[in-house]
Amino acid sequence: RMVDDLECTVCSKRVSVSEVVKCPGCRALYFCSEEHWRVCTERLGHDEEECRRMGRQREEGQGMDGSFDGAWPWRDYASGERTLVDAFKAAGGTGGCTLRWSEREGFPLVCSFDVERGFPSSVCAEAGAASNGWTEFYASRSIRAESPAGLALHTSLTIVSLLKEAECLDSLLAGTREDVIRIHLLGVDEELTFLACLAELGEFFPGKRVELVCMGPRVPDHLHGKAMLLKRNDVGGRSIGYRLDFDAEDGARNTPHSVSAKCLRAPAYDRALLEAVGSPDVIFAQNSGLAAYTSWIPTIQLILELTGVPFLTTDYCEEAALRGAQVLQALGARPSTLLSVKPNRRFRQPLRKINADNDLPSSSNGFWFGLKPRA
Repeated sequence: RMVDDLECTVCSKRVSVSEVVKCPGCRALYFCSEEHWRVCTERLGHDEEECRRMGRQREEGQGMDGSFDGAWPWRDYASGERTLVDAFKAAGGTGGCTLRWSEREGFPLVCSFDVERGFPSSVCAEAGAASNGWTEFYASRSIRAESPAGLALHTSLTIVSLLKEAECLDSLLAGTREDVIRIHLLGVDEELTFLACLAELGEFFPGKRVELVCMGPRVPDHLHGKAMLLKRNDVGGRSIGYRLDFDAEDGARNTPHSVSAKCLRAPAYDRALLEAVGSPDVIFAQNSGLAAYTSWIPTIQLILELTGVPFLTTDYCEEAALRGAQVLQALGARPSTLLSVKPNRRFRQPLRKINADNDLPSSSNGFWFGLKPRA
């Protein structure tokens, strides 16, 4: 589904679909006029190499809507104007999804998905099980094929999948430090919408506690400074439910298989903050836009100083990820520690993001890159 108006890459002027000028080479960038296309090519760096690269990305990514087999009804909710929350509300109870909202703060406290048959008592006989994509994951959880579960669970599944691809998962599971895995989520935004669904992480770290610290300038008032337990419940073989518990006792947070979270509004990830929240085992940044925001520079400089901590990050499209990887290199990342840009084929959000200013195939957690742990 297209947005009603497109946006000029140079001046951001809104242009109707019928009047937009596309780059004749890559067909990926939009302009309000041929003059601004020439400005982009002659003065703003859209040279032949970049044009060919974007053209390839556009062609290769046309089928990246999702990794589901066959049709998936939730693709209809791809829209530049409709938020993920709006999509869930508009659909009501279709797809076997039930949400219970906090009337005061306007975010879901409970999110549940129907299953088709009795839910197995343990789904994590092997850490990282069902990691080959959404179709296999849905089958392992008995989730209905038309369910929107993938829209809410993609952050959890992406974290586990990337740890496995980066060859960091086994070392985390073998670690003995208090049997805790501490994950710092930086620049949090969309993932807070379905924060409860991060409870799924507990299924992949048997015998471990997972402690999340969610940090960023966009943490809202109702979550800033709050600690909570993220719970997953299997309701009588009928549904999988995820919920936030702000009143959990400290003892509940310290049991194996538990997932807890603390949210902090923070403009930067600096030494003072790191000392306050403790050292992480993993740092993850979803849809980071490393090349788009200079505010990432001091954060990346700090991450480069840390030892033994993998940094995994994603972006919407391949071009943004490539530019983000260039930022890591420019700030001094050692070539031996760089994790090159790859598509997140297994667990990107199975819904294409529609952009107003370009036609580069995009989806949440679409591509990933990062840094291996430094000795």
